[in-house]
Amino acid sequence: MNPLNFRPITHLIKSATFLSRTFLLITRACCLSACCGPPDITGPSLTCVSAAPHDRRFNIASGVAKGLAYLHHECLEWVIHCDVKPENILLDQTFEPKITDFGLAKLLNRGGSTQNVSHVRGTLGYIAPEWVSSLPITAKVDVYSYGVVLLELLIGPRVSKLVEGPGEVHNMLRKLVRMLSAKLEGEEQSWIDGFVDSKLNRPVNYVQARTLIKLAVSCLEEDRSKRPTMEYAVQTLLSADD
Repeated sequence: MNPLNFRPITHLIKSATFLSRTFLLITRACCLSACCGPPDITGPSLTCVSAAPHDRRFNIASGVAKGLAYLHHECLEWVIHCDVKPENILLDQTFEPKITDFGLAKLLNRGGSTQNVSHVRGTLGYIAPEWVSSLPITAKVDVYSYGVVLLELLIGPRVSKLVEGPGEVHNMLRKLVRMLSAKLEGEEQSWIDGFVDSKLNRPVNYVQARTLIKLAVSCLEEDRSKRPTMEYAVQTLLSADD
């Protein structure tokens, strides 16, 4: 018997309660590689959000957090998405995010214990370190991936574009987290202007930007026990929402 008590993923599709949530679109959708025309329910993906203003990006971050919080905490059975990345976050006509592609997701009974999943799941650059360290897999792998998505919402380009090879992404993220942690300890905020995407209109909302940065840093903790839950992430973003 599988010690994870995982149900077949088809059970997820049968959950009427799960389907009823407006911020989730359960489908294996092909995301668009470019933004052409007005967005609809199947696109564009978060990869096309580079022209979005800060407040819209903040709302997208909040919407994704709410979707993951529902998966992790409110489903009849907990769901670990296992592949949170911009391609799997689609935007509707109002730029409301929809989490998609549950092909790698796992269901976990609330009373089940967590053991190792047999093989690494996810996309390089968004994979939490415990995937390759033989640790039991929990919802905190999604939290880590969400932290990477937050960074990309803040800075604009994909993190993979900031390094020479995909294998260097994790080392770069560790260095970036250390740098941001040091910056966040001070009261000075002018550095935020230089950190966030230059395409964003100025002035930047420093409260929201700092909140996103601080949340991203906590989500990217190497020690998963120090990462927040997605419920906590939602509350953090709501507290900074004007």
